[in-house]
Amino acid sequence: MKRCFVFLLLLSSLIAYSQETSRKLNPDFRKNELRLNALLLLFEGMEFSYERALNYDCSVGGSSLILAYKDSDLESGMNYNVTAFGRYYFGKKPVSGFFLETFLMFFNRDNLIDYYDYNRSYSLRKIERETNVALGLGFGVKWIRRNFSFELSTGLGRVPRSAYNGYIPFVGRGAFGVGYRF
Repeated sequence: MKRCFVFLLLLSSLIAYSQETSRKLNPDFRKNELRLNALLLLFEGMEFSYERALNYDCSVGGSSLILAYKDSDLESGMNYNVTAFGRYYFGKKPVSGFFLETFLMFFNRDNLIDYYDYNRSYSLRKIERETNVALGLGFGVKWIRRNFSFELSTGLGRVPRSAYNGYIPFVGRGAFGVGYRF
């Protein structure tokens, strides 16, 4: 009985010690990061992101997308979105390497809807504006070099059923981001 008690005492002290050795951030570690999505500059839009490191493996952040110009050929598409995300990193360096993310996106998009009028035998095209939310998952990779960051990421979110006929159940997210840690 005495041996069993000593063994359990040693085991509990080991478990208690393991809880104390979590990877905490170094006080001079740069926790904040601002990023620009360079991919959207090709489509005349801008997406800025802010990310804050909670520890070496986790971070939270937000991004905002605004499309400045819509081509007349692209009658439907995203107008703007605001996204909050949380990330878990698997890299050796702090808050870098391969990551998985969950995100919540509030967005506004135009959807091109084709209606057919059976009484008059012709079709009609209409653009309906949709404002909705999406919950999704994403993944990507981030490289850090001299406080500059480069990120390649993608994700897919599920949109709850909306009220209009041309229901599009998913929304995508992608980035080739260039940023700076401070």
